[in-house]
Amino acid sequence: MRRGFTLGHQEDPPLVRRLPTIVKLDEDNARQGFIEQGQYQVLLAALPDHLKCLLLVGYPCGNRLGELRKLEWSQVDMAASEIRIEKRQAKGKRPRTLPIYGEMTEWLEWQDKRRAPGCDFVFHWNGRGLGSHRKGWDRSCTEAGLEGLHFHDLRRSAIRNMERAGIARSVAMSISGHRTESVYKRYDIVADADLKTAARKMADYRAQQKPQLNAEGGHKVQIKYNALQAKRTKPFILYWGG
Repeated sequence: MRRGFTLGHQEDPPLVRRLPTIVKLDEDNARQGFIEQGQYQVLLAALPDHLKCLLLVGYPCGNRLGELRKLEWSQVDMAASEIRIEKRQAKGKRPRTLPIYGEMTEWLEWQDKRRAPGCDFVFHWNGRGLGSHRKGWDRSCTEAGLEGLHFHDLRRSAIRNMERAGIARSVAMSISGHRTESVYKRYDIVADADLKTAARKMADYRAQQKPQLNAEGGHKVQIKYNALQAKRTKPFILYWGG
């Protein structure tokens, strides 16, 4: 409704005289699902052949399913290790380039060998572009112990993995196709393993900050007193038994 009133107000002559105040409600509808590397391997083994390469591209790059369904071989440059997403495919109507790396190369070459005569789509079923993939996908997810996993959850997993790898956020957003950082941050979900790693690092750091024992077995702490506290400006050392 907000958008409708705005567009109407921008018409010449305006279709509405004034813009009403429409307050946005807080949203809490972001999914929390993602998969780890081990689960990804199990799912890859369970998927039928026509969906395997789809997973191999979607998991590392975080593509939307609609983009991959429309992907054609003319957009895949194996020599340059690039996949070009065209404006007509992208949800944000902005073209972008995806990297081909790791096992993506091998699987795309495998997919190329399976190319159906007269079919330009990279991902296809019996020579036609993929339509609904739900049947094979849901069955495979159940077999892999990932019942209820959505293909879009791979997008969240890819973003988290890029954050873990230390990829600059601007580059990661370019790969995933996010235009705003606020939406991107909704996908950066912290896993239990990440929290345990953070806890371990903090424990190690705190351990390094503990007072060191002196040669006599006592704790050595250096304390600086100012002139008002001790009528001296030089620091001195206190010892007490440990």
